[in-house]
Amino acid sequence: MTAKLTSLSALRVALKERLVATGGRPRLRGAQKQHKVPVDTVTWEILQHFAKTLRSDTMKPAAGQIASLLISDQIEQLIDEGLIAGPPGSKKGRR
Repeated sequence: MTAKLTSLSALRVALKERLVATGGRPRLRGAQKQHKVPVDTVTWEILQHFAKTLRSDTMKPAAGQIASLLISDQIEQLIDEGLIAGPPGSKKGRR
């Protein structure tokens, strides 16, 4: 992901770029696994609110898809800032 998600409009653009329709619920391009990530009730409600806010006639993101984008963006930012290393064998975090 190249754009930092610093606003709802940036999140909307990222969702439009990454949501792929293949029949059924659109998936996020690049998301290969689904994992359960524990979050508190308030955080989940906020993610659901984001999903409703970003919903349009052509895009209906799920709260989990938004969480995935936000997590990926934050990890990428930490790597870019040199605060954490990318995974072994990854080009992320290498300069």
